[in-house]
Amino acid sequence: KLQFLYFIGACRGRGMAAVASHTGCLPHSHQHLASIVDKIVLIQHAQSVAQVNPGITGHQPDWKVPLTERGERQAEQLGGKLGKVVKNGKVFFYVSPYERAKQTYHLLRYGLPRGVKVLGAKEEPRLSDQQLGNYQNPNTKAPLSQLRKRYGKFFFRYREGESASDVFGRSSSLLEGLTNELPPTGGLTVVMISHGITIRTLLMKLFNLSVPDFELLSSPGSAHIVTLTKDKNNLFHIDPTSKVLMKFPDSRACPTHGSSCRVGENSLSGE
Repeated sequence: KLQFLYFIGACRGRGMAAVASHTGCLPHSHQHLASIVDKIVLIQHAQSVAQVNPGITGHQPDWKVPLTERGERQAEQLGGKLGKVVKNGKVFFYVSPYERAKQTYHLLRYGLPRGVKVLGAKEEPRLSDQQLGNYQNPNTKAPLSQLRKRYGKFFFRYREGESASDVFGRSSSLLEGLTNELPPTGGLTVVMISHGITIRTLLMKLFNLSVPDFELLSSPGSAHIVTLTKDKNNLFHIDPTSKVLMKFPDSRACPTHGSSCRVGENSLSGE
């Protein structure tokens, strides 16, 4: 089971200077995120049964779909890969409540080097996958996918489900309150185990990407690690492999180095 640890109230009342990056600005929050977090790691869950048998969601709830055997092996290998990213640092996990994400977390933990200090983990519903409806008719998946491409991936809403815009809303809520929950310690790596489209909305929020930017983004792929690393100037940078793989947009910095960017504030000039 996930260990639920909370540190609410430990860092309240300090305010936050926005943190710029080479592609945007981390938004205002209530705390100094950069003073606590050295790295933000986003991991897409390992391969699930629905990725090799899409029809399973016609009779099994999407949130209960498990990993394949290959996915289990991928998740076990993630522990060593994450260990190389965080070295002997401190880690706090946020995990989607979907079975495939929780399995990824547990198997990853088995492979995590002993030197990594896990401060806690939390099952976080706001990291859930996009809701596509309840039981999904396999005969309508392909037509809906084509319709979504024509309409636009961000605003297209599935009947009885969500749009990516809805996912962005809960991703934003999580990030804006992040430092109210984290332990008041420096040198921390926050690891979020989630889903492709949720990871894209997290990046959209963190880097103030526009809707056209989102439309061009690709999911990282099963068991891929996206690493955002803080430099000496408190600027966060996405790792080069993920930038290419996800078709991350070119540099879109704040108007002035180190200046503040308010939540939801994108520069429309020059687009």
